[in-house]
Amino acid sequence: MEWKDTLIVLISKVKNPLVPSNYRPISLCHTNYKIVAAMLVNRLKKCISKMISEEQMAFIPGRSISEHCLLVQEVFHKFKFSKNKKGLIAIKLDMEQVYDNIGWPTLCQILKWYGFPTLFTILLMDCVVNGKTISALSFENLMKCKYSGDDDGYGNWLKKLKLNKMVEIFWWQLSKSAIPTNHFLKYRRISSIDLYARGYQLVEDYEHIMVQCKYLVDTIVKMHDWGIHIPIFQSLDCCLQKLRSLTGQNYGIVKIYCTIVHLNWKNRNDVKYGKVALPSSLVAANVLSLAMYKSIPYLDCWGTNLLWESTKAWCPPPLDWIKINVDASLLSSNIAGIGGVFRDHKGRLILAFGKKKIHWDIAQFELEAVITVRDFIRRWMLDCKGVIIESDNINIVTFFQDSLKKKFWYVDRWPVKELFFLDDFNKVVFLHALISCNKDQHNELFIKEIM
Repeated sequence: MEWKDTLIVLISKVKNPLVPSNYRPISLCHTNYKIVAAMLVNRLKKCISKMISEEQMAFIPGRSISEHCLLVQEVFHKFKFSKNKKGLIAIKLDMEQVYDNIGWPTLCQILKWYGFPTLFTILLMDCVVNGKTISALSFENLMKCKYSGDDDGYGNWLKKLKLNKMVEIFWWQLSKSAIPTNHFLKYRRISSIDLYARGYQLVEDYEHIMVQCKYLVDTIVKMHDWGIHIPIFQSLDCCLQKLRSLTGQNYGIVKIYCTIVHLNWKNRNDVKYGKVALPSSLVAANVLSLAMYKSIPYLDCWGTNLLWESTKAWCPPPLDWIKINVDASLLSSNIAGIGGVFRDHKGRLILAFGKKKIHWDIAQFELEAVITVRDFIRRWMLDCKGVIIESDNINIVTFFQDSLKKKFWYVDRWPVKELFFLDDFNKVVFLHALISCNKDQHNELFIKEIM
């Protein structure tokens, strides 16, 4: 690391930044650079006032450019009331112009013209010129990662996961060693402490925040209690190798693990800056919500307790969750039927329902099948950790998933109040299921009976 290298950090302008314009960049300079710059400034203070004329009202402590504005105002005020105003004229003379930018060779020549010592001139020029541009530094770092193997192939398997954008950016920063852990800040000589920010006498490095953190492990254990088996790793190398291998086999597990690491880091930042830490159960719930933001198509990708894992077989929900499979059928005679099945995490039947109607629009009837669930909900079901509603109509599922993201219930030709029952549950997840998964024996039985 050279003494002129700086660390560019983005500072948020607003409470919840969403776009790049919500940030302002600052440059954290190296300690050696600050010492040299302060030394040069202190020496310039003694002679700078003699080099800049009194008419130049900027750049010198004690002078203000607003004095020129007041002087001009007084001159024109004199023009207005003076008896000799017919013979007065104002001419702008700017013999010593101030430049917004200047070539570095010109600056060097000016220093020599004023007679600055050679060593002083060299130090001053080294502070402002001969530095690498941001683009050059970024390209150099990219080439270093490409040819030295520091990237560890993050980019190849991270893209396959289709992570939430914030989570993906966080892991990309991890791959570039750009997360400001306390160990990172101490190495950069920005901080004197490299211990974990939440009170443990352990060095806060990348292995710690990705593998060894106690609160990270607590969240994973909570996932185990819910029936989602996330692996616990012993080292960073083991973690990265296993996650990469799981990407092609069970990407849902990798997606959840990446989200856990991200939210655990966010929780750590809240504690460091005086906020209250979220409990592991709430972090785990937020992980599931964030991991499902892009709608994992099948819950068997989570590693729930299945007899066998297959995208062509029905999958039970996590522990203490309820899964509701709904379906609708419409005959050419406009006789239609709705059927639904409630099951627990072991696949046991809780409740089944069916209705017979006359209808003509299968899409509208599929939507009504979901709304009909409201009539069969029992009070004790609201105490469950969440409910999963599956349908084989991808359009209906996509609509409800989008509505959950927007937190706004609206359906054309349907009163908003008919969907408010979904807000009574702790968590609501809509998933698309293949027809072979959705039309199990209970669904078929009830639909046939009412038809």
